[in-house]
Amino acid sequence: MNGELPMGHKRGYTLIELVLVMFLLLFIAMAVFSLTGIGSQSYSRLVQKQDVQSDLRVGLSYLDVRMKQHDVSGAVTVMNAPFANTAETARPVLRIQRSYADVVYNLWIYEYDGYLCELLTRPDADITAEMGSRIVAMDQVFFDHLTEDTLQVRMSRRSDSGVLTTQTRTFTLRSEGGSS
Repeated sequence: MNGELPMGHKRGYTLIELVLVMFLLLFIAMAVFSLTGIGSQSYSRLVQKQDVQSDLRVGLSYLDVRMKQHDVSGAVTVMNAPFANTAETARPVLRIQRSYADVVYNLWIYEYDGYLCELLTRPDADITAEMGSRIVAMDQVFFDHLTEDTLQVRMSRRSDSGVLTTQTRTFTLRSEGGSS
């Protein structure tokens, strides 16, 4: 005979070999799907963190520009909110006072309803927090005069997963800024 088996005795896979191959394929598939899921979650957290950092960076950059534009002696003050609704009056806000064409205006910068907002008004105007323009999403904004010529701003933003991220910037008021 030249290596052929008689009829009825064909070589084939046994059930155990087939089951082992199936388990091996199942294990590899589960590993691939698990790693894909873990990678997806990691990427999602990274994107959320970058979004929060971007919001904080935009908010602080906005304040940086406003402070440089209005760096005039006595123009920048931190005070309690002058809003008509009493629930918002205890919150410290930043007031930048500036005159345009011999008319004095107040630029209010504050946090309201999860956003950093600004509102430009005359000093005698009745204002509410809702009147402001939204700048960027922000959960908390704190203003604090450290010294007469130093202002510290702390902004916080919570990600969708609940992680609170805070950034702080200190501004030196040099009273050399833009023209009146």
